[in-house]
Amino acid sequence: MITEATQFNDWIIEDVDKVLFGESDCEAFSGNRSVVKIKRDTTVIEDFLEGMYDDCKTFQLYEIDSQQYLVIMLKKKKEELKKEHRYE
Repeated sequence: MITEATQFNDWIIEDVDKVLFGESDCEAFSGNRSVVKIKRDTTVIEDFLEGMYDDCKTFQLYEIDSQQYLVIMLKKKKEELKKEHRYE
């Protein structure tokens, strides 16, 4: 998931907003190996390979409060903007 996180753009905030403001019950997006499902109360990150192969090491299911997830994403965006504009 960490390597896939760099692929996410500002549209993720719009998807979170849709859920938090009641426009949608669930929004989901995925990368090469994981899927993120945002619901009003929780956000779940799942590994696509979970349960598919006995000898494949997978990431455990990760669940977080949706509003906390939004705060994490906003902090990440803030750090990106600081680097982009060379602001400390």
